[in-house]
Amino acid sequence: MHVFLFRMSDFENARRKVSLCSVQAFHDIGVTPEMTQFRRHRHLLEETLMTTQNELLGTQRSVFIFGSQSEGTTTVGMKSDTDFLHSCDANLVVMDRDGWQEGRINMLAYHDENTPPQYFNLMRLNLDNSCNMTEPLYNTDEMDTEGRVRVTHMLFDDRIDASMSHHVTQTTAQSHGPQVSHGGIIVHGPARSWTEEFDFIHALPCESLPQECEFLFTRPRPGHYPKPETLQYARRCRAFLIPQGSPDSNPRYLQWRFSTSLIERQLVFDFTEEQHLTFILLKMMRKSFIKPSFKDNLSTFHLKTVTMFVVESHSPDIWRKDNIVNCVSYCFSMLLRWIKLRKCPHFTTGGVNLFSGKFKLSELDQLKTVIEDIRSQLMWCIANLEMDMFGSRIQDMLGYRQLPLNEEYYRCSNALEIARAILHTIPTALSTFVSNLSYYYSTIDKKDVLETVNSHLRHLQAAQKSGTDIERETASLFIPYVYGTLASIKASFSIASEEPIMAELHELYKLSYDADLMSGKLKYASMLYCSGRYD
Repeated sequence: MHVFLFRMSDFENARRKVSLCSVQAFHDIGVTPEMTQFRRHRHLLEETLMTTQNELLGTQRSVFIFGSQSEGTTTVGMKSDTDFLHSCDANLVVMDRDGWQEGRINMLAYHDENTPPQYFNLMRLNLDNSCNMTEPLYNTDEMDTEGRVRVTHMLFDDRIDASMSHHVTQTTAQSHGPQVSHGGIIVHGPARSWTEEFDFIHALPCESLPQECEFLFTRPRPGHYPKPETLQYARRCRAFLIPQGSPDSNPRYLQWRFSTSLIERQLVFDFTEEQHLTFILLKMMRKSFIKPSFKDNLSTFHLKTVTMFVVESHSPDIWRKDNIVNCVSYCFSMLLRWIKLRKCPHFTTGGVNLFSGKFKLSELDQLKTVIEDIRSQLMWCIANLEMDMFGSRIQDMLGYRQLPLNEEYYRCSNALEIARAILHTIPTALSTFVSNLSYYYSTIDKKDVLETVNSHLRHLQAAQKSGTDIERETASLFIPYVYGTLASIKASFSIASEEPIMAELHELYKLSYDADLMSGKLKYASMLYCSGRYD
């Protein structure tokens, strides 16, 4: 009996050591609270920059960045892509006719006997909401036997193909890899891309959450997660329909999948550091030990879901840095319970089985065996993760082996690689903004361009004054460019009409200096030269 207790004590001490070493290993590879916040802020800023640009250009489209990059739940070795969702805001999906809005293309989401949970059919509504559409609006629409105009999820295909055609690289798909559509466009489920680095999804915004989402708000829970303010946010949060049918339905192209990605992103943002590291560790283990046998059938979304349910159902006291290994074990235990039940619930939407269409019964039995093996050898698995040299770092800290390279150098170079990958996103978005805005102004009649630029400036100034923190930051980045454009247009008119350069123009140019290092000053110098002020 004493021997058993002694051995159990040693085992728990080992778990604590591996847990603490795992936290340190994460810090060494750049997964720190500071870097996580940096990742999240930069990607939220990037999506706001793109959405604001679309507002100024008159494109009714909001942009969101979802997935591991914006959540900060990735590492350099994980090689995660970036997921963009483009919400086509000229359209609106309503759950009943009371949600109909004038001035938008309204579609009614509804179920029939063939529609599983989380999926909807879409019917077009007339412009006056008086009755159903009598004729298809696009060639991708279909009339059903009851005379309804059904919106198929091929709605975006032609436009996506056209917009991506100049980015396409010919890609040969492996049997287990992404599909490739005509022209070489890469297809990952509802996402389209021309590169493995990015995924783009075009989606329809919903006017409200469906009844199935009451599952998030009404089910019994201890109450510490999600936070009350997060549930309030979820109630008014935008949701989407994305072009993807149920794998169990035929034909699939008539169905759209409901997505609560904005809510799910906020739920991940609410993770503590320990919960955040547990989720990343689960993802690393999936990619290292599960994906080789099951590909992406067990996805990171399954692991995100199980982490959320464990956080919700377990005491906050378990989430400690010296208890990370046990927290991972709890997540695998819940996953095993779901595998035995043959059902993986969705965290925000009731009635959904996330295993549906992913696994056959025999495959679930195989997955159960693999998960049980990982859980029984959990410390060995963690200490042998090759990704980011994670396991080698833990073994080095435990004194079992020595890292083959300078640790401080590797830590520094890793952080630099992360920063370099993230930092380029904002200058790229700004460069695209300047290019698109310049082209847009060049297409406007000369008599209207001044008012258009002034209108854009007023829009940005209003956002800078009363917008959210991220909207104010976005406006502060855009405004100097617009000042410079306004100054150049006014100067061009003055020079063309041989009128003197007014003092206000000099002030406008100075307000554009913060756009970047040199362009504002070069424009000012060009004006001085063209107006005859300097040789």
